[in-house]
Amino acid sequence: MDSSDPLYILYTSGTTGKPKGIVHGSGGYSVWVANTLKWA
Repeated sequence: MDSSDPLYILYTSGTTGKPKGIVHGSGGYSVWVANTLKWA
């Protein structure tokens, strides 16, 4: 898995028109998991 790979899409409410989505990458979450497993 690369840090730029998409992890999930967060959709906005779309109150200003059609709904929009923001793609969250896996980079920050991969670091968090690695650090959590190191301490566990």
